[in-house]
Amino acid sequence: MKQENRLVELTLSGSHRKRTTNYNNDEASTDDTIGSITACWFEEVDTVLWDHELVLLRLGEVAKKKKNALAMAQQIAQHLNAHVAQVVGHTALLYRPGAPPILDLEQMVEN
Repeated sequence: MKQENRLVELTLSGSHRKRTTNYNNDEASTDDTIGSITACWFEEVDTVLWDHELVLLRLGEVAKKKKNALAMAQQIAQHLNAHVAQVVGHTALLYRPGAPPILDLEQMVEN
């Protein structure tokens, strides 16, 4: 986890994925859905969203293609009741208003 100027950066890596056994050839593999992501990682992202409202997710290690990063970001956002603000390459920016809200979006739009 990286924190500079209030924007927290998290990387989703293979270590945050549940391992499953493929019984056809007895090799461990990972699933490409968000169901394979550990609850601990979701809790970490959830905490960051409550504290900062914005989180930058690096999905490069698990989203093999850039177009898969958008789909994965949308699934993660839906799971956390957040919004995908932007996806650039393998990086997604998620937003969820805190309680009370930290960012005043209306004021940002006016300026």
